Amino acid sequence: MQPPDLSIHFLDLEPAIERCILTVTPDLVLLAVIERMSQTRTSCAFVVEAKQLVGIFTEWDIVRLTAAGVNLSEPAIAEVMTSKWRGICE
Repeated sequence: MQPPDLSIHFLDLEPAIERCILTVTPDLVLLAVIERMSQTRTSCAFVVEAKQLVGIFTEWDIVRLTAAGVNLSEPAIAEVMTSKWRGICE
């Protein structure tokens, strides 16, 4: 009996692709970003300044900040976003 072929060409990647790209400015309050993510049903927000991507904020960041006890209504998104991607964007 042969194991099933799990190569990438057999997987349906369409459901995994994010269609709604939410962009926000760095000065937007974190809670407003979370509300927009909820309204648009997206899992992340791209933080853009002067047409340049400066950061990203994901559902994982919400969990991390909540676990750390951060008040989500106070900081601007620029204070909590991820701005470096392991050497890809410097």
